[in-house]
Amino acid sequence: MGALEELARQDVPRTDVYVLTGEDGVRRLDPSGRLHGWRGRVERSVETVASAGGDIEDACQHVAAGGSLVAVRAHEDDPASIAQTLRDHGGHAIQFFGPVAVVELSN
Repeated sequence: MGALEELARQDVPRTDVYVLTGEDGVRRLDPSGRLHGWRGRVERSVETVASAGGDIEDACQHVAAGGSLVAVRAHEDDPASIAQTLRDHGGHAIQFFGPVAVVELSN
């Protein structure tokens, strides 16, 4: 069973799971936030400060080079189980973007 199927079994709505690839994925990541307006620029600025810099740029480079990024909308009470599912299916560099912090969940 793949990660998407297992997440669905865990009652994660498919509408809360995004698989980003290629140019469309890079555009969706929008590292500057400018494609998402004023709020997007502010959110990207906060994320950049909270994660010490290059996470968004690294993700964009990964996707632009042919990789995939799976983003799952998680609530504060369930990121660990989602992270475990992604790890079980080969996921790495797993992070939870909370309201004021970025938490590394790769281990």
